Amino acid sequence: MLGCRFVTDRPEHLAISWAQQWEDVRLWRVLRHRTPGFYVDVGAMDPVIDSVTKVFYDHGWHGIDIEPHPAHAAALRSARARDVVEETAADATEGSVALHLVATRDGDDTGLSTTVERHARRHATEGMSIRTIDVRTAPLTELLAGTEAEDPAAFHFLKIDVEGREAAVLRGMDLDRFRPMVVVLEAREPNRPTDAYGAAEDLLLGSAYRFSTDDGINRWYVREDATGVLDALALEINPVTDGSPRRWADVAREDELRAEVARLEARIAELRADVSALHAASRGAQDDLERVTEDLRSVQRSRSWRLTAPLRAVVRGLRGQGGRA
Repeated sequence: MLGCRFVTDRPEHLAISWAQQWEDVRLWRVLRHRTPGFYVDVGAMDPVIDSVTKVFYDHGWHGIDIEPHPAHAAALRSARARDVVEETAADATEGSVALHLVATRDGDDTGLSTTVERHARRHATEGMSIRTIDVRTAPLTELLAGTEAEDPAAFHFLKIDVEGREAAVLRGMDLDRFRPMVVVLEAREPNRPTDAYGAAEDLLLGSAYRFSTDDGINRWYVREDATGVLDALALEINPVTDGSPRRWADVAREDELRAEVARLEARIAELRADVSALHAASRGAQDDLERVTEDLRSVQRSRSWRLTAPLRAVVRGLRGQGGRA
């Protein structure tokens, strides 16, 4: 089938979905039995957070991660030894472009960095922090030349998420030469329900790809010769075909809560130890007081104490007289 070999030692269902919209779950459904192949992730962002490719890398796939954001590209290079990381913006032509890095007011990355000026302006009016840098642009045909992307049997999927420049990315790709089995295309404007896939879809449909499904954020396309994959991808995410994977963010939050519980339990143990030490010290002091009191009583009951009573009375009297002098 499509010239691919199959393996059977992988889990049927994913335990965790690392992607934003279960994209890895949908892809795993059709790729889990295939020999590890090749992917291209355009707008790869982080190697873990909202990553469509993490689960495949973890199971032996490799590919090309195209990411112009310097911090994200560095993280990808650190985490993905088998991948090629291109710190560039895929576009229709070679050159340079202004990349607007979008962060929160506190400086946290949002994943919304864009080369589209109007999107950057909107993010700024919504209170985001914008910093602009110049980055290199290159067409995918240049970036993929001489790689496994030229082998349709190995090129399993292409994901494009570039915050509004998806059509420009496809214009820079020779779709007759590079034939990924599945194309995952971001189909909406950033943080908006507005459709933005028209021009990109026209390019794919005109290059012998068929539309499979729309997951609310992305539209999915399949090479015309992969009819079985087309139907399998179209199914909604469901427990029968996909199990019950958990979102990575929920797992991370649970890990944080477990760590906080462990910290609090350790602190409670320390406080209990302090209380036990104070009780022990208090019991020791009480024992000392009782011993001194008993010693005093023993003295007062002694024969010498009784015999010296008259002398003590004289001493008290002399003290009294001295006080009146």
